[in-house]
Amino acid sequence: MAWAMLEWEILNLQAESSILAMLIFFCYIVGVLMKEWKNVTKQTYVILITGLIVLVCSFIIITYGSMHRIH
Repeated sequence: MAWAMLEWEILNLQAESSILAMLIFFCYIVGVLMKEWKNVTKQTYVILITGLIVLVCSFIIITYGSMHRIH
């Protein structure tokens, strides 16, 4: 019983983190399309790209983990 409850909480956290990741990605794309990052320094641009790569990688890992859960 306790394991089933814990598993349910883990699934909820995975869903929430996926939604948050997609929201952050969407906001990033909107910022790029509206040219909010046009006049930033190269260091800021590198940090933004690095953050985007980390975000995409985490989304892939979460999705992969959700698809290949051990039952």
